[in-house]
Amino acid sequence: DWFRYLIASEQNYWDTMYSYIKDDLGYAGIVFGTIVANSPAGNQGRLDAVDSHFYWAHPVFPNNPWDPADWYINETDTAVNSTVSHVGAFARQRIAGKPFFNTEYQHVVPNKFSGEAPLIPAAYGAFQDWDGYWFFDYGSGADDWDRGYISNYFSMDTDPARMANVLLAAAMFRRGDVDPARTSVTVGFDADAQLDATLNGSAWSVGDGSHFGLSARHAFETRVSLDPNAPFTSVPAGPTGDALTADTGQLVWEQSAPNRGVVTVDTSRTKAVFGFAEERSVDLEGWVFTPGDTRMDWLTAGVTTVSGDSLDSAAGFRALLIVTGERASTGWTWTDSAENSLGNNWGSAPTLIEVVPLTLEVPHPADRVSAWALDATGARLAALTIEATSAGAQINFGQNGDTLWYEIEVSADPSLTAPEIILHPGDRLVAPGATTSLQVTAEGTAPLSYQWSHEGTPITGATSATLQLLDVTAAAA
Repeated sequence: DWFRYLIASEQNYWDTMYSYIKDDLGYAGIVFGTIVANSPAGNQGRLDAVDSHFYWAHPVFPNNPWDPADWYINETDTAVNSTVSHVGAFARQRIAGKPFFNTEYQHVVPNKFSGEAPLIPAAYGAFQDWDGYWFFDYGSGADDWDRGYISNYFSMDTDPARMANVLLAAAMFRRGDVDPARTSVTVGFDADAQLDATLNGSAWSVGDGSHFGLSARHAFETRVSLDPNAPFTSVPAGPTGDALTADTGQLVWEQSAPNRGVVTVDTSRTKAVFGFAEERSVDLEGWVFTPGDTRMDWLTAGVTTVSGDSLDSAAGFRALLIVTGERASTGWTWTDSAENSLGNNWGSAPTLIEVVPLTLEVPHPADRVSAWALDATGARLAALTIEATSAGAQINFGQNGDTLWYEIEVSADPSLTAPEIILHPGDRLVAPGATTSLQVTAEGTAPLSYQWSHEGTPITGATSATLQLLDVTAAAA
């Protein structure tokens, strides 16, 4: 009864505040409450959107809160070695039918693998069709934006591995390179189930499907959500096996070797591999990634288009390749052999990065492929050698200067002819109610596709060379 009272009192608070902000103040934007991990799902589901937070290895302060010298992180491994937490942790907090956000996300320094931080929520957030996520945080908030080294747990502005991979992340998430899941698992999370979760949970897992056995592994293969308006029913068993494959086929989270997880992203515009992929050849529809020897046997590598329709386009494109490995500040010092804390020993400038060797096979003729190492500003630093192979071209990265990003350009197939309309439809005068047709004649390399528009708006189904108009009215002018 006490907990029912607390839930009802909190619901009254959110409802009252929401009404004041929306009705009295007239605010037209999105209103969040708190994160759903701290509040019953039914309460947060009454607001405009639902929020969550997640940190891979948040700092722990064993004696005094936020003591800058006495702290450690409780996870020094890479997140690709875990399916129990991480993606599944906040996937099980999504409320069905509500926009879902993560307004605090980070892989905390000094975790050596935090270059993966932008990639995981981007790939799987797009797959889950979440609506946005924010990193906490960009910088330290002080007047030292040009300090040149990593100086605290969260800030990423001076971490080249995380900052560079934000470009791949933006393509996957914001551009929609990774498709939303085609299937879903939705579990009823009614008032009784929420009460049980509140009684038996903790301050950081109130709105969480884990309380009734919803496996975190579902989130790697299908969309996951909780429905606070539906009665609790049985929970499907979680997927098993060493490889968790998204139902779109674009993402694979593979853990066949103990503690040597690898994630692959395979879309038409972005292809990536990250995890323990050293000296393994990963073939992503003809784009074959073969990393060389690395300091941690671990890396991230991804290529994404910056112009052109796809990485397969015969019409040509430009792409950005980003490869990262270990990074650290100059002279930072571990407090002990566990390598889970730096205390106050954050080191000094400059930030150090590993230049990762990578061989990339490109499924385009070598005479149409060019590549360059880029400097810190993105300008071309040095041209790379392109080797012809039976399947196309091969490029070796990591041998031409200290950099972690590269430009790849594939020119258009010279045998292609751009499409051109050589005969346009003429004007005509049509009686009301009559039927008429408009037709174009086009040339160019097949196959050609068509789309008719009216007043700048595409006409549904009008995708052939001929457009037939039935029962014409003045609106068709």
